Amino acid sequence: MLFTGRVTPVVRRWMSRPSLWQDCCRPALITGSAFSTAPPPKSTVPAEKDEPSERDYNYRMLRLLGKHLWPTASMAPDSRELRLRVLGSCGLMVGSKLITIQVPFIFKEIIDVCHTDLVTTGEAGQTLAEVAAEPSFFVPAAIVLGYGVARSSAVAFSELRNSIFSTVALRATRQVSLDVFTHLQARELQFHLDREIGTLSRVMDRGGRSINSALSSMLFSVVPTALEIGMVSAILGTQFGVAHSAVTALTVGAYTVFTINYSNTRIPIRKEMNDAENEAHQRSIDALVNYETVKYFGAEKLEEDRYNESLVKYSEAAQRTQKTLSILNVGQNVIFSAGLTAIMGLTTASIVSGDATVGDLVLVNGLLFQVGHRLCCVFYTGGQVPELVV
Repeated sequence: MLFTGRVTPVVRRWMSRPSLWQDCCRPALITGSAFSTAPPPKSTVPAEKDEPSERDYNYRMLRLLGKHLWPTASMAPDSRELRLRVLGSCGLMVGSKLITIQVPFIFKEIIDVCHTDLVTTGEAGQTLAEVAAEPSFFVPAAIVLGYGVARSSAVAFSELRNSIFSTVALRATRQVSLDVFTHLQARELQFHLDREIGTLSRVMDRGGRSINSALSSMLFSVVPTALEIGMVSAILGTQFGVAHSAVTALTVGAYTVFTINYSNTRIPIRKEMNDAENEAHQRSIDALVNYETVKYFGAEKLEEDRYNESLVKYSEAAQRTQKTLSILNVGQNVIFSAGLTAIMGLTTASIVSGDATVGDLVLVNGLLFQVGHRLCCVFYTGGQVPELVV
């Protein structure tokens, strides 16, 4: 039986088995210069330069994505529209931040008004209609209504921002994906003969999904979060003193340093998990695409064992990734809880001394929780960039 198909990884593995190919088609037993066993001549190609470092790759990728945030006319015919969308998204982001920062202040006013007015003037056992008829109820009711409007407006601004910016993000995803596909089409023949379809499809899919997160992180997470932290620290320092501002700064600093340092130790584990996933996907696709070859050599059990080996490696790496992620989350919560406890203790002392109200305790809690939430979002979206670089 003559096999005329293309030499694929599966075929090459089976051609390397002495029992099937080397004993029958050993080059030393075949005459002719085409099957000469002489060692190949030494390569005259100069040695390749050292590979760029991971930091260089990250910088190049971020610079590439930055071009798509502010495209030129040569990159996109509708670059003017895309730039206007970026500016509109930034404006909505600023509006959302300003409204969000006001929500804890409105909540504080609700607590203070209810504590000073309604509790002192109201009577026990009143019905809802009787309470609503009280003149003192109008002010806190209006503040509560403003609280709901503020929260809804902040969410509406954020969603409108995402809707406007999605055109820019999807355009960048499409262009980068097209560039990658064009690059693959231009590769040499040997690259395509290897037919690493599974690995390529997995990496392209993972990178495409990460582009949107990377762009949003660059524009809407890092710089706005830094500004929000500065605003919160200034507000706390102005209204409550230097101690509150210092606790906030120390909490954010410890949270950031711990997250960055521990996340760097998780990168090799994450890469190992991605490599194992790519390998498993490649082996499954390779075996299915070359189904007739596997059947011809009766290699079903061998391919199943190789696929299971990759799955085991992926499972072990995924378990280590989850364990380290749990440790990271616990450490972050311990640091944040310690800072929150310290700043609320300071506020409680101010309430006892008469320098603050009960609403101030709610204000401090809300402001610090907003900062913690933004930090969590920044480091989560930042974790998508390494997957894009891969």
